[in-house]
Amino acid sequence: MKNTITLRNQANIILYEADHASLREAIEHCIEQDIALDGLMLEEENLEAANLDGWNIKKAIFKNCNLRHANLSEALLIDCDFSGADMTDTCLCYSDLLHCIFLDTDLTKADLSQAVVISPVFSAKTVKKTNLATLHKLHAPIYHPNKHEIIHLIIDILKSTGNGILSKVLYFHKKVSRFGNIKTLRNNASRHGIG
Repeated sequence: MKNTITLRNQANIILYEADHASLREAIEHCIEQDIALDGLMLEEENLEAANLDGWNIKKAIFKNCNLRHANLSEALLIDCDFSGADMTDTCLCYSDLLHCIFLDTDLTKADLSQAVVISPVFSAKTVKKTNLATLHKLHAPIYHPNKHEIIHLIIDILKSTGNGILSKVLYFHKKVSRFGNIKTLRNNASRHGIG
């Protein structure tokens, strides 16, 4: 049974609309027919085992999408956001990934053989589960730490200076850990005479 599938960009402009059995089939059709989908906005969509071989796309968002076992080989992906996506066993062989975001992306067992990855943004969770050894090139990766890692780095720097500021930083760290929100922290810090 076919349904009308509408693909939109971040500005909610229709990029493509037609009857297809699934979203996966619609995107595969667009790739086969060389229909541009730059700026495509997908969130929490299922593209499991999609054949996206040779796809050239810019500024697309695939947040929290299921791309397990998808074929993205020989693709050109520019400024795409894969935050929270499940890309387990995804094939990215011989692809060029330029300035893409992989925050909390699961790339477990993803095949990155001979891929070129330029200026990616990775989270710690992504890096730990990703085999980057088979890449052709990895240039200027950006590691995006969480707030606790930043605070621990500041504490280490302050320990090395030994100038007595450490007690205020430790108090600050306890408050961030407790509240997890800088705005809340500022309100509470002013009540305690800090800041």
